[in-house]
Amino acid sequence: MQYHQIAVIGMSGRFAQSETLLDFRRVLSRKQDCIAEVSEKRKRLLGLEPDADCIQLGSIEDIDCFDHKYFGIPSKEADFMSPEQRLGLELATEAVLNAGYSLEQFRGKNCGVLVSSSEIAYNKERAASTSLSVLGNMKLMICGKIAYFLDLRAANAMYDAGCSSSLAAIHDACMKLMTEEWEYALVGGISLFTDIEDKKKQKYQTMGLLSPEYRSKAFDEQADGTSAGEGAAFVLLKRLKDAERDGDFIYGVLTSGAVNGDGARCSKVTMPSPEAQRQVIERAWRDSGNPELTEIEAHGIGNKIGDSVEAEALFENLRAAGLDKKEIYLSAVKTNIGHLYEAAGVASLVKVLLGFRYDEAYPLANFQQANALIDFASVGLTPLTETRHFSPGSHRVAGIDGFGISGTNVHVLVENYANKQVQERNDAPSLVKLSAQSEESFYGNSERFAQALRDGKTDYAAAVYTMNTARDDGAVRRLVYCDSKQDLLERLDMMRPTTEPQPKKLVFVLKQEDCEQAQCGAYETLFPGMRSFWKETGIPDLTFKCAAYRYFTACGMTPDYVLADKAGKAVVQYAAGRRSIEDLQAAVNQTDNDYTKVVKQLEKLAKDNNLLVVDFGHKGALRQLVCLEGVQVLSVARPREMAGLFVDWYNNGKSIDWEVFYQEKQPRVCLPGYAFEKCSHWITPEKKQAERVSGVTPSVVPPTSAPAAPSPAEPIQLPHLAQPIKMPHLAQASAQNEQMKPEPPINGDGKLIQVEQFLEKLWMKILNFSDSIAYDEDFFYLGGNSLLIEMMADPIDQQFGIDFDIYEIYENETIEKLAHRILETAS
Repeated sequence: MQYHQIAVIGMSGRFAQSETLLDFRRVLSRKQDCIAEVSEKRKRLLGLEPDADCIQLGSIEDIDCFDHKYFGIPSKEADFMSPEQRLGLELATEAVLNAGYSLEQFRGKNCGVLVSSSEIAYNKERAASTSLSVLGNMKLMICGKIAYFLDLRAANAMYDAGCSSSLAAIHDACMKLMTEEWEYALVGGISLFTDIEDKKKQKYQTMGLLSPEYRSKAFDEQADGTSAGEGAAFVLLKRLKDAERDGDFIYGVLTSGAVNGDGARCSKVTMPSPEAQRQVIERAWRDSGNPELTEIEAHGIGNKIGDSVEAEALFENLRAAGLDKKEIYLSAVKTNIGHLYEAAGVASLVKVLLGFRYDEAYPLANFQQANALIDFASVGLTPLTETRHFSPGSHRVAGIDGFGISGTNVHVLVENYANKQVQERNDAPSLVKLSAQSEESFYGNSERFAQALRDGKTDYAAAVYTMNTARDDGAVRRLVYCDSKQDLLERLDMMRPTTEPQPKKLVFVLKQEDCEQAQCGAYETLFPGMRSFWKETGIPDLTFKCAAYRYFTACGMTPDYVLADKAGKAVVQYAAGRRSIEDLQAAVNQTDNDYTKVVKQLEKLAKDNNLLVVDFGHKGALRQLVCLEGVQVLSVARPREMAGLFVDWYNNGKSIDWEVFYQEKQPRVCLPGYAFEKCSHWITPEKKQAERVSGVTPSVVPPTSAPAAPSPAEPIQLPHLAQPIKMPHLAQASAQNEQMKPEPPINGDGKLIQVEQFLEKLWMKILNFSDSIAYDEDFFYLGGNSLLIEMMADPIDQQFGIDFDIYEIYENETIEKLAHRILETAS
């Protein structure tokens, strides 16, 4: 199927020994095999003995870590979320940011979410014990939570076609974009191992898929099976014409693809069909008009027969297309990071697109001698054994194979794209912002930004524009003025976030002066959007003042006070649209260089406030006259000081409208995603084993920071629910309510404490929590829903002798709030 050109505008990935895409590039270019022994940390997380005899695999680091604060997810909920859900959220976010969109800009988009994932085995012994654990172990909630937290409003769905899942999802996403049903598509694949036991019990070993040496040697004579890998990747897709219109960075263009099934054309369901593989490649190539291929990213299962079947399907199509004598490079990412199963296809695409970005093609790892069953000498298709460098601007087309164990076969074609070149000015002065939700992430973002600027492929001006306009503002931030790219790099190495904001009142001082007209050109390099505010008034001094005043306020810097003479007031009124140019000219009075009254007014204001004073004059007279503690004076006569206004404003927690700052859209460039804070969230099997052995229920989540509630005078006993609650129907909820008999009414002193204690125990029973619940935790974030609310109605009414509108919990969602509301109702 011809896709009519679908652009890949953003991507993200996390693989073995690769925290970022730049790390992944290093792994690929160095022909690195990342398969290794399972780490001690991973064994500890999985509750395995240190000497457990596990398979080797390409594992990702910090599988337990998730930045729950970034997404506004309570720590307890994050504990119960599977690592697939957590990793999916972070990488989906990174793909959007990498495309040059802030999350705020991207919210509400008509963007579909398609995800393929490994089976979830995390916390499986308690997978149905609470609403949180039920939702946390649902595969479908991976794409559901991505759509929810990023507010993406097209359909979201999971794909499961085995090893070809994520490539099949990419094909279907292209179909949705072609028909204009969607505006964007976010497609990802995730493969994790949370059920590693020993070598003989691992499911892929049982099926005979893994190499005895755990090394993938695709297309090699020594190939004896695949290797296991962990990893995940996401790509953000958009129609090419729309991406070009919006100035998006384009990694590459998906031009055509095909999907088919083996049916009964193979000896058994798990065996490959040579005919099906040949046909799926033929259809994809035919629909593209027979591409000028430069490379093939193969499925490369690493089995001698499987590899030979794939190679023969490629050979037949090369001959039919007249490409059998052309030099075309063959590679397979499984040899580097292992077989990612459900995420294999999207990992292959990310590898190819990285090669396009850096004018490289990456080699096969572990390749020594060609598989004797494959006659490479008969065609120009050549296993790539070293990194191949292309001349910038070379036209490249890659075919990507993906074959599923269930018989679903996919082949897609992607070609590189010549992004619009921006004439780089490395010596141009700039304002550059850096922002994060935590200090750890701030320093991580700074390091990643510096790496991108040093990679030789990131245009400086486009990078500054993208960083300023396409990153959400966090509480930890810094805006800096820098003279050049080198100056910025030096600052990034030493950059620290701002300390606590220092509240200041913004004061604009406008007085008429006798001076020459300021030239807009002196300002537009640093302040690109100012030109659009530059309107001739016929009065040189006022032309500049009007432009500066309108530009500052449009960027978001509204003054708390304006100290102005007659002409200055006219400027303010003209800028607000309440005066014409003729009125402005008529209001001009004699020039007045006396700042005595202004200084006295500033002295009064400074008694109660710190002040940031902006002098719109060209002579800088005010700075010489003001020497007050807590008062900073800036003159707009100097562009560098004008930059100081923006710096001070942003660093004190205020917002800048960067779209106004720039006015005209500029080309975006891909930048590294967010450096998420590494907060551990994990429920280890050791706790569950201790529970079975001792009969004592230990805490199943890390202890919360909330203080334990004080004990009431007499403990409140609630009936034990025989079975864990699993999303009951209303009739079931009503029946269980009848079993929950009330305790004697609470009265006397300490009512609030006793009500809170009662509610905590009630919530623990209904939510089936063995751990304590902090009084400020949200019922719905803990897994509550309308059905569980129904279960609280009778116990609360009978306990307190009231007719309580239980649906008030929507406005009183914590124990603390609900207890106060119950007491109000009971009084």
